[in-house]
Amino acid sequence: MQVKCEFADRGCQSILPLTVLVPHSQDCAYRPVSCRNPGCSQTVNLGQLVAHETDECEWRPVGICQRGCGLVLLQRAVTAGHECVEALKNQIGEQEIRTGSLETEMRRLQARFVKREKSLLAQIATLHGDVQLQALNRLAQFVTNFFLSLSLSLSLFLDVI
Repeated sequence: MQVKCEFADRGCQSILPLTVLVPHSQDCAYRPVSCRNPGCSQTVNLGQLVAHETDECEWRPVGICQRGCGLVLLQRAVTAGHECVEALKNQIGEQEIRTGSLETEMRRLQARFVKREKSLLAQIATLHGDVQLQALNRLAQFVTNFFLSLSLSLSLFLDVI
């Protein structure tokens, strides 16, 4: 049975046996994929991905600023006109937001670890109490057996006299 590629609407003209449709679909040049440049949300055909990411994408890195800030420049910043001070302010703002979210996550994890530590300490205290109780029970059993043995020995001794 011959079938059209599932990406025919994107331009693929392949008609193939059903048995090879899945492998073809995974490698099809017309399969939609997302651009991997951070900030870009564009979807392109797999066969156009490299050209998009390296030549067309507004979010592609195009170099490092030589005017003093040293930031990686994106095509969109070059097109719009890169301002070092503004770019550095934006970068600091992004880092402050990231730092805030990391601090929030750290506090959440610390609270979780404190709660877990208290739980483990309670379990240790319970186990310690259980061990002490077992030791007391064994001591009581030993003392009981000792006195039973002693009384038996004493009664045998008295029977002999």
